[in-house]
Amino acid sequence: MAESSKRLRLLTAAVAALALSGLVAVVLVLSGGSGVEHSFDPAPERCLAAWNDDQRAIGLGRHQFGTHGYSEVQVLTLGPGLSEPAPPEQPGASCAVIFAADTLDLEIDAAASVRMRNGWEPLSGHQPPEELAVLQEEAGRAYNAELDADGSISPLG
Repeated sequence: MAESSKRLRLLTAAVAALALSGLVAVVLVLSGGSGVEHSFDPAPERCLAAWNDDQRAIGLGRHQFGTHGYSEVQVLTLGPGLSEPAPPEQPGASCAVIFAADTLDLEIDAAASVRMRNGWEPLSGHQPPEELAVLQEEAGRAYNAELDADGSISPLG
């Protein structure tokens, strides 16, 4: 009888531990966070304004959010070759929005956008697919803004 009592206590403890683990998981999901924080550079204000003030960019953002499922983006400036990040104040630096993903988007034009003289255009017209894949993966670690369902971009922090 003592052996069955011991088994019952062990079983009760295991069920309680499992229930507690489940409760913690539910709290994390409902709070919207995984508890993992990352470091990032602030999104350049001029780039956020350039996107949010452009109705074509907003339309693209709605498409990116609804069709491609993007919500995390890295907003930054790229140097003259459009391949390396550059300080926002650097002459010739172009605003870019990189859509965070683990792998290159099958529609490579959807991987990233860059602000040029005539408005926002796909970065794929300026960079090869392998570079876009690297940028998307890096954006997954360094995203600094959120793409909203309405197509606008909001800075983190």
